[in-house]
Amino acid sequence: MPTVHSPSPAPRNLDLADLRAVAHRTARVGVDARTAAARARVVVREAFDHAHEVVTASAARARGYADRLGAVAEDYVGAKIKRRVKPPIVVALVVASAALVVALVAVATRRR
Repeated sequence: MPTVHSPSPAPRNLDLADLRAVAHRTARVGVDARTAAARARVVVREAFDHAHEVVTASAARARGYADRLGAVAEDYVGAKIKRRVKPPIVVALVVASAALVVALVAVATRRR
């Protein structure tokens, strides 16, 4: 980045040549400032784009990891529920079936 010098000349009587020099230096400072601002905008935009790419990729990886973790947890809980719930349900169905058979036999024998 170029060095910016003050456009003010030393205090003295100014003639037309001095005024032109001051105007030229002032214009040059303005051009340098606009150029520096344009470069800064480019750098900021590139940094933003890079940060956006990094964040997007990280979020995608995190979502994938969370999905895999959720699937593993769901499989684990499902298997645990099957191990703990299935035997009592089978026993309950067998007992209910036996009770239904006894009830049907009792109803059938009473009608006779």
